[in-house]
Amino acid sequence: MGGRLRFELPDAEFFDVVKSWGLIPDEILSDREFLQLALPALRADLEVDETCVTDAGQVSSLPATLFYGSEDPTVTKDELEGWSAHYSELSVEAFHGGHFYTVECEKAFSVSLNHILAVTQEACPRAILTAAAAQELGNETLWQRFEKQVRDHSVSYALIDGDRTWQFDELRNSALSLAGALRERGVTKGDAIGFFLPHCAEYSIGILASTYLGAPACLLEKGWSDAVLHMFIEAVKPKVIITVRDLVKRLPDELKGSSAVLLVGEDASPLPEKFSQNPAAVDVHDIAMISMTSGSTGKPKAVLTTHKGCLFLFPGALRSLSLSARFPRRSERILCMGVLASDIAGSDGRDHPRRPNF
Repeated sequence: MGGRLRFELPDAEFFDVVKSWGLIPDEILSDREFLQLALPALRADLEVDETCVTDAGQVSSLPATLFYGSEDPTVTKDELEGWSAHYSELSVEAFHGGHFYTVECEKAFSVSLNHILAVTQEACPRAILTAAAAQELGNETLWQRFEKQVRDHSVSYALIDGDRTWQFDELRNSALSLAGALRERGVTKGDAIGFFLPHCAEYSIGILASTYLGAPACLLEKGWSDAVLHMFIEAVKPKVIITVRDLVKRLPDELKGSSAVLLVGEDASPLPEKFSQNPAAVDVHDIAMISMTSGSTGKPKAVLTTHKGCLFLFPGALRSLSLSARFPRRSERILCMGVLASDIAGSDGRDHPRRPNF
């Protein structure tokens, strides 16, 4: 490779690396649509792995247990034991199976994991850090937290998209107007709303509208293959999909031209000028967002995040945006969460008179 890192390899060579791992059956590797979805994610994983810099002198005082599959070709016991340099106490436990040993050896793995959790709970009966973090989050929904921002910083800049700008009070009005259009299309509390958009301000406006209605926001990334996109839409069954005209052609045929598609941007559907209804009665434990991950089993699955979970997650997503120079391939999922963090989770707009969020 001439010193080149694996994540930097051309597609053909990177494919050979993935194939050499022996983790994915040949019949799946021959599926072009699957590769369009899987290879960018695997390349990103390797980028994090191969560019991670650790402090060799830093040792955690916490004990650690590492699990692995005894037949996994991507890792060895010696490599895992090398982490002992970073922990005061380290144990390594093998399970029969390959990379997906958690599925192949599910029962034994569950027994071992539950034992470790029980021992940890006995040693530390109260999760002090988690409890403190939960108390700081309070019992507000995303919309309630956003309303606080509007009250405190009504005329501060909240969102910028090219030449378009929104102060907090203007962003609120735009979100309410879009919420009115969604309500006219039959969206009520608990209905999923799909977001199939390029990087644009309508992401923030739309998700704020969904939190007002108590309708979970379902993030549909345009980088997915059509097969994965259609599979996820079928699984979630969003009441309405918010998108732009250029992306409508990628939606399932039965949705094209239907009232289930709401256009925004240059070809925006007409929106109500006023919307006076009260926000939905939403609990902090209600679902706010639905996203998709490949997960540890290699099978795509939905991840449900509550309002309280989002308030815990958003600040971290916002911090991740600072890595954009090092990791430029930002997904819609991280982008929209990072932008919303500044508008919902407490950034002071007065300190940022111009925030080019998109």
